[in-house]
Amino acid sequence: MICSKCGALIPAGKIYCSVCGTAVQLIPDYNFIEDDMLSDIVSRGVKGATEGENKFSSEKGKGGKKTNHKYVFIWGAVLVLVIATAFALFCVHGKIKKAQDRSYDYQYSLGKEYQEIEDFNNAVLYYNRAWELSPEDTNAPYEIADIYVKEGREDEAVSVIQRVIEIHGYDETNCKKLIAIYDSQKNYDKIRELCEEVRGSSLLDLFEDYLVDQPSFSRISGTYTDKQQIEITSSKGYDIYYTTDGSDPTVSGQLYRGELNLKNGTSLVSAVTKSPKGIYSEVVKALYTIRKE
Repeated sequence: MICSKCGALIPAGKIYCSVCGTAVQLIPDYNFIEDDMLSDIVSRGVKGATEGENKFSSEKGKGGKKTNHKYVFIWGAVLVLVIATAFALFCVHGKIKKAQDRSYDYQYSLGKEYQEIEDFNNAVLYYNRAWELSPEDTNAPYEIADIYVKEGREDEAVSVIQRVIEIHGYDETNCKKLIAIYDSQKNYDKIRELCEEVRGSSLLDLFEDYLVDQPSFSRISGTYTDKQQIEITSSKGYDIYYTTDGSDPTVSGQLYRGELNLKNGTSLVSAVTKSPKGIYSEVVKALYTIRKE
């Protein structure tokens, strides 16, 4: 141990300096060589750490640029792919739309969907498109006619059905539709006209409720020498109206209730039958002259 005052060596175990008498202070020996070595080590460590950090930062910066370039490339490729996909979908959609515009089935199905939700304007629009694509079709025009009837546009419905008849002629479907429309309007003259159009065909059976046979007289026209009892009959048992002066029985006729007795003179008997629907037959006439001798 060394004295802190005079620097003399103090033997181990002594507490006073034998040279100057100063009390011993316990301080470690100072080694300049070791201190220099320690400072050098610390200095080198700091420098090495700094250089390593700078090198790491430099490499990190270079790697970051590479990473950024990589991400830019990836996102660019994704963007190009998205644009290409969108363009392809647009082209496909355009082709599908064009095909749908030319498809009878597609246009008809749209008309049906709108009809079911009672959007009749759009229903008629798409049914007309379907009809234009297939002029020989009857389903679309019949649907249009049904919509017009439901909306109270019977005359337009008749026009549509007549266009179908011009192409296909009369059939059971279009005759039934026309009969139903005319019946709702109580336009029995039109039904009779339609009946005449199909007379001689099996379609005549469709008019059974509207065909009213003329009444029949038990005596033919002529001159008789005694009074006559004339019977007037209907093949279907319908009511009969008659006049004896030749006037219109549908206007001023009497209901026939039994035999008609004719006496002296001339009588022009006019008679019609009337169906439960209120439809009159054609007027039938007979001239009777009674001359007693």
